[in-house]
Amino acid sequence: MDTKLKKSNPLLSWLAFFIGINLIVASTIGGIFLASHYDSIGTSDYKDTVRFKAIINTNFEMLFQTLTGNQDYTWGSTNLTYFSVLENEQNIEKQVIKTNMEIENYNEAVDYLKNKPGEYNYLFIWDGSHFSIIDDTKSLDPYGDEVYSEMIDKFKTFKNPSLNEFKVIMGVKSRFSTHGGGIYNSYLEWKTLNLAVPVVGVCFIIGVILLIFSSIKRTSRKEFSGQLAYYSGKLWLEVKAVISLFMLFLVPNIDDSIGVIIIAAIYFWWAYLMLLDLCVNKKHFFTNNSINWVLKLYHSYENKKPFQKGMLIRLLSLVGTEIVLILLSLASLESSRGIFSLLFVGLGVYLFYIYLNDYRKLIDDIGRVVDHTKLIRNGDLNTKLILPVESPMHKTAEDLSNIQEGVFIAVQEQLKSERMKIELITNVSHDLKTPLTAMVNYIDLLGRETLSPEHTNDYVKVLSKKAARLTSLTQDIFDISKAQSGNIELNIERIDIVELINQSIAELDDKIQESKLSFKIDLPQEKIYINADGRKLYRVFDNLISNILKYSQENTRVYIDLREDEDSILISFKNIASYEMNISADDLMERFVRGDESRTTEGSGLGLAIVQSFVALCGGSFEIKIDGDLFKAIVKFKKG
Repeated sequence: MDTKLKKSNPLLSWLAFFIGINLIVASTIGGIFLASHYDSIGTSDYKDTVRFKAIINTNFEMLFQTLTGNQDYTWGSTNLTYFSVLENEQNIEKQVIKTNMEIENYNEAVDYLKNKPGEYNYLFIWDGSHFSIIDDTKSLDPYGDEVYSEMIDKFKTFKNPSLNEFKVIMGVKSRFSTHGGGIYNSYLEWKTLNLAVPVVGVCFIIGVILLIFSSIKRTSRKEFSGQLAYYSGKLWLEVKAVISLFMLFLVPNIDDSIGVIIIAAIYFWWAYLMLLDLCVNKKHFFTNNSINWVLKLYHSYENKKPFQKGMLIRLLSLVGTEIVLILLSLASLESSRGIFSLLFVGLGVYLFYIYLNDYRKLIDDIGRVVDHTKLIRNGDLNTKLILPVESPMHKTAEDLSNIQEGVFIAVQEQLKSERMKIELITNVSHDLKTPLTAMVNYIDLLGRETLSPEHTNDYVKVLSKKAARLTSLTQDIFDISKAQSGNIELNIERIDIVELINQSIAELDDKIQESKLSFKIDLPQEKIYINADGRKLYRVFDNLISNILKYSQENTRVYIDLREDEDSILISFKNIASYEMNISADDLMERFVRGDESRTTEGSGLGLAIVQSFVALCGGSFEIKIDGDLFKAIVKFKKG
């Protein structure tokens, strides 16, 4: 099956809704109209309807009024034949006759009409004392009919002359002539009403079916409604207002009821479209007007100018426009055209409101740009600043986003390069450990042998010393690479930091004693606990104390102390360097960087980098301060 057939046509769904509503409303109005003529609906014979009987009654009364001289009766219908006479028993010549037949005697007229049932199938007779009705040769009782009995009761009250002096016969043709006047028109209306009943019912059913279909396909219908709202939203507010007012003034000027219904239907759907437009476009419904269109053109011109010049042009344009509007308002007042004066004042107020609103938006956008600049300064390179196209700061926002993107790419490249370096160093140091271990083992074996000549043993000792240093350097490189890559195992536990510092000092006690340094240690007596990896912290303190032993000036004092506050612990190491430190604290913590630029002392330049990495892994912070030759290392942890 073609997938296109499976998709609902939005136009078809909306048309089903549109036609369904119209059919239901039209059939409802038709039903109300038919209900008001219920007496004419469902009657198989027109002559049984109230309307037909009312026409007979009216003609009977008019004939009576004509014969008495109260009214002139002229019947132009060819569908009704009548003979009426007002008798005078004393003087037959004074009888008054009104007829459209070529007969001058009442009895002859009765015989004539009775003898032509094929041409006249309905006779209404008053013989001066009794009413009778003949319908297709059948006699009917008018006294038992509600409509006729009401007329009879009315005429019984007539005096001077009385109803007994009046005789009439009216015959209705079997087949109505198209030139039959009121009877024929009434007959056509009766026939039309009876034909309209099934039409109204079918229209109502079709309307309900279409609405059900539209409800099932409501997603497609809403899609087309959105399209209608989109195109409606392109019309200016003034155009919509003019169309609405035009239709409002048009309805009272239409006399035809059908025309009024059609105009009302058009206005209903126009109101539906406007409501849909308002619900979908919201504020845009009001802001899409000719004034804002002109302002949009102005802003497009303004945005081509430098920011400062554009703002100055905006202010001058506002002042100039307001002055012109004030002058026009005053001129309108002088010419007694107050409505135009109010119009110019309202326009000036509206323009001033727009200016203040734009100024507020501009301040907000500038604030967002400033805040975003702070985000970039703090390292946020992912959050983008998006401002409306019409904003004067839109280009600035785009420039900031481009800067972010460029910095982000550079940082990613740098991180990628760092990762590659770390991976290379890790792999190389790992590959060096295997042959280096073999070398150390063989050197150790050689050191246990008695070699000749005697100075060969000195060579072995030198090799052993250099191999040990190379092993330490390789292990340092391996450790810092793993630490900085995050690929290292941690055993976080609750440890006594005071005991760990004392243990680190004790392990290096021999070297401390051999050095010409005076250690001043100030640690609290009570236990202080933190959550950290004990092995990594031991390495931290070992490196710091080892650096002090290597790089301190002889015959100086070294200070190691621990201070605590409410939630943190600070451990500081202070010593005087044996060389001039022409280097910053940040550079000193880089890998392979040494304070002794001449490299006359032992060291790999990795000690402080390892300290910084291990302290960070344990959740602390490490800081270096240099003041002349005074070197100070500070380790900070939160209490456990």
